Amino acid sequence: RKFQRSVDLGCGTGLAGLAIRSRCERLEGVDLSSRMVEKAAEREIYDALHCSDLVAFLRRQETASCDLLVATDVVMYLYSIEPFLHQARRVLRGSGVLIFSTEAASEAEAEAHGGTVERASERFAHGRSFLLKSAEGFDLMDVKEVNIRRDGD
Repeated sequence: RKFQRSVDLGCGTGLAGLAIRSRCERLEGVDLSSRMVEKAAEREIYDALHCSDLVAFLRRQETASCDLLVATDVVMYLYSIEPFLHQARRVLRGSGVLIFSTEAASEAEAEAHGGTVERASERFAHGRSFLLKSAEGFDLMDVKEVNIRRDGD
């Protein structure tokens, strides 16, 4: 499938963008850090880059204006994922796809903290049930638990 308009939310240096570029007619990157946006620009894979908070960026987009939203290694920096998911739902076209990663919390741990657990790393982990409830309104395609972070390796 080729996506007409895709947005790499929290694009960082552009690693996810590299992985999806061939499947995107138009690829935009968004990052809060101007330094990351500069690094992403060096890759020359994005049609547009924006220095912005990802939820604020989504709020400014037209309804049903994107086919693919990718948020890898960024949702764990959001204490509240509901505004992010709400705006993603609004911005995606009917057949649009949202792909995101977050850190996992055990069900017991998440339940004791309202679904979201702040880690010593200042990242937030989310319980599976909390994520599934928060993602209501999306057609769930897949949920995988994988180790994507190798801090200190």
